[in-house]
Amino acid sequence: MANTTVSIRERIKNPDGRWCWAPKLPVPEGKLKPTEAQRRGKYYLVWTERGKKREQKINGNTFEDAVKAARSKERHLEDAADGFERPDPLKKKPERITIVDAIESRLHSIEVSFDPATLKSHRQALRQFEKWTMRHFVDEINHDHLMEFRNWLMTHGNEHRFMKNSGNAMRTANRKASHVNQLVRITLGLPDGKGPIRKSELGKTKRNGFVKIYSEAQKKAFFRNCKPYEDLRFKTLYEPAFRKKELVYLEKEDVLSCLPGGEPAKFDI
Repeated sequence: MANTTVSIRERIKNPDGRWCWAPKLPVPEGKLKPTEAQRRGKYYLVWTERGKKREQKINGNTFEDAVKAARSKERHLEDAADGFERPDPLKKKPERITIVDAIESRLHSIEVSFDPATLKSHRQALRQFEKWTMRHFVDEINHDHLMEFRNWLMTHGNEHRFMKNSGNAMRTANRKASHVNQLVRITLGLPDGKGPIRKSELGKTKRNGFVKIYSEAQKKAFFRNCKPYEDLRFKTLYEPAFRKKELVYLEKEDVLSCLPGGEPAKFDI
């Protein structure tokens, strides 16, 4: 038969100033007298659980606080002996973390530990999620909520107003959802692969293969061998990096500066 007895112990000071334990007290069954209930001290609970002696300081400093905690722990042990599981009343519940606080903490961690490109990618995804979600705490982000965000990104995730398509490509939406999934896993202290969604559910989040980057010497050699009309065409695409928004601010000198004498050449495009 399981031992469900909980005792109260008080830490007291001897006349010589040394701390010691007072004798164990059983949990009173009846109502406490006012003077007894408000008696202050350093109280601890002592009990046996799973064959081991346990001891814990109570939250509070009156004898009434100790009695309430002891009675609550006794009911918990009795329920466990009967096969019922319920939260331990002596364990402090962890504070719930808001999505806003978690995002700020995550972005700060990335800023000091990773390169600016990584920060930019995570910041865009997490800020979009912060605006989109109506939930308040990180532990409210579950599988369905995160997949709903991913699907929303594919129809409304493009923040550039000048683009014809208002949604993100599937790979981009998967990447952003992956960043939020990582936020939840790290914030809640979950092990790898135990976030709201699995990596296999998102599909590809990165491009296939490596992006080839030309050296400065290779780029100069390439443009040096271009005909004037080829130089103009390629530089018009190269300078704004294929971005429409950058193309709006492109100046004539950006694409014609390499011509002899700085004079624009006349040729058919």
